[in-house]
Amino acid sequence: LAQASAHSFSKPPTCEFLRTFVASMDNWAKPAILLGGAAGIAALAFCLLQQKEASGSAPAPKATRKAPKASKPKQKGEVNSVTKEQVVQILEEIIESQREMREHLNALSQELLAKPMSFESVYKRLKAVKPEDPLDLYSLSMMEFDTLLSKFQQEPEVRQGMAKIMGVPAPGDGNLDRAGSLTESQVVEIHRFMLEELEKIVHYYQNTLPDKESYQSQLATLAAQAIVGSKVEDRYSCSSTDLEHAVIRLHTQLVKNEEFNRVTTSMQTTMATFVGA
Repeated sequence: LAQASAHSFSKPPTCEFLRTFVASMDNWAKPAILLGGAAGIAALAFCLLQQKEASGSAPAPKATRKAPKASKPKQKGEVNSVTKEQVVQILEEIIESQREMREHLNALSQELLAKPMSFESVYKRLKAVKPEDPLDLYSLSMMEFDTLLSKFQQEPEVRQGMAKIMGVPAPGDGNLDRAGSLTESQVVEIHRFMLEELEKIVHYYQNTLPDKESYQSQLATLAAQAIVGSKVEDRYSCSSTDLEHAVIRLHTQLVKNEEFNRVTTSMQTTMATFVGA
């Protein structure tokens, strides 16, 4: 799914470290975060959920996985004592958690291609396999972790970890032939289709879904990602990774494309509604 265009990061909701990090990224990597691909929706959801937590409306889930190897802060006052090495380890655990979930998402997307499922069914499938959030294991809120990332933002290991978390695709990932064949107009068309499908899901989530208060925003976002991603692949034979590569290749044209900016800005607004920010 798509993220907002670059100018959208200057408007609330904001995630201070994320904005600083993206602004200082190498030019080849920026477009994947700012303009398109499945990574974008994850980045946007992180910022929106962080704002939600700051307002006191985001519940804190309980940790159930085994304790991490590094010592974790026991109290909020100990956050300032967290070392760079601990931050790097947390990033590595987040990356591993994302890898696990990505595998589940890819498998689920293939199932959806063969047989569509309801939003509720997709959500339940993801809930059953969702890895524990490493931040919970370290007794850290997203706001506290954002502060730690800002503190160590100049460290190469931290920056590399953030790039992986934000989902910048590796050069060899995906179908490079398909990614290379996508034109600017096709990328815009795909994102327009993604927005339409996302709006349908959000409308259902907001107006029809029973007991929606029991749904976790992060898992609901992943469910939407799986459903929309499978529909894009079914219609355009293009995976989210293929799309991210195409956006990187075409970023110079896309950043000047008014329709693309309109669509990605609408995507940001729709996602804000989705997570209840």
